[in-house]
Amino acid sequence: MAQPATDFLMPAAKPRQAFTVERAVDFTLSDLPDFLVDGAILQGSVHAFYGPTQAGKTFAALDMAMRIATGMPWFDRPTLPAAVLWVAAEDAFGVKLRAMAWMKHHGMTGVDVPFRVIKDGLFNLRQNETVEAITEAAKALLAESNMAHVLVVIDTLSRAAPGADEISGKDTGEVIAAFDRIRNALPATVAVIHH
Repeated sequence: MAQPATDFLMPAAKPRQAFTVERAVDFTLSDLPDFLVDGAILQGSVHAFYGPTQAGKTFAALDMAMRIATGMPWFDRPTLPAAVLWVAAEDAFGVKLRAMAWMKHHGMTGVDVPFRVIKDGLFNLRQNETVEAITEAAKALLAESNMAHVLVVIDTLSRAAPGADEISGKDTGEVIAAFDRIRNALPATVAVIHH
């Protein structure tokens, strides 16, 4: 049977990576990563801020991110200082205004905290170029800040994965794979704001 003419567009399948099997008797708490936010956000994980429109998701995420960048507690939970890369796929100007207000409120106006905003891009997490650009920006921030870990905030999921069907396992799987590629390429945690 003849193959469809579009087969040449499909990428070659990559071999599966090996995995590790561990025995329960060998589990220890020392194997767990540190928390970025004590008891809430583990290093190297993926988190989502979701809720109804106008519920304050971006404000909560920004407050958490700024507190991680400055090492301040978040809701009375200690944070582990880390660099923060905010991918502003939606309303970069609003994020900058909120960050400036946060810094003014906390007496940090003019302080160069390790918080950076990526803006003005055509973001699509289902494309390699976007994932690579975010990863490279995060690597550069880690080098610049001398931090050991970076929190990458994706603001917002719908703008960073245009056209993705949230019900489709294929589309959702591609976006989750992008988060994993960012996490695994460097010491990173990913937080996504779901609008």
